[in-house]
Amino acid sequence: EGATPDIKNNKGYWVKGTYLYEKSKTRVLHHSIDKYIKENIHPYVKRARCKTEKDIVTAVYKYLAGVLTYTEKKEKKNGELLFPHKAHTIETLYDLEGVCQGIALSLIYVLREYEIECLYIRGYTDDDKPDANNGAPTHGWCLVKLDGTYYHMDLTWDLQQQDFQYFL
Repeated sequence: EGATPDIKNNKGYWVKGTYLYEKSKTRVLHHSIDKYIKENIHPYVKRARCKTEKDIVTAVYKYLAGVLTYTEKKEKKNGELLFPHKAHTIETLYDLEGVCQGIALSLIYVLREYEIECLYIRGYTDDDKPDANNGAPTHGWCLVKLDGTYYHMDLTWDLQQQDFQYFL
């Protein structure tokens, strides 16, 4: 628990957070995914002889598209649908599978290792029904900045593909 100020009216309030995993397990998982990136993705990017940020983004995207898989598994508790399974970076990179949010956040995590600006975008697909998910966004992808211009990338829809229709 920690205090967070309410800047608008100078009142304070308490925020209580919960963690997905215990601190010790989180450290182990982070160490494992950082080791995976260092031993697999960094050498792949190096072998690709990247000279520009676009080259790096292309290599990382291509690598992750070949090793990640999409999972639609969702867990239920007391009849309620919980947050989608493997929607977090740590789970997706550790198990090499996840839903769109975890896949997009994993791409961002790796690109930030190369100091490339990349943001997470929440939105809708053409197939979404207006009342689906109580109006909340149902899909996530990335926005990457290259040479001062932002480009959309949807790694989820390009997984295991060769043509990369949703890249830049």
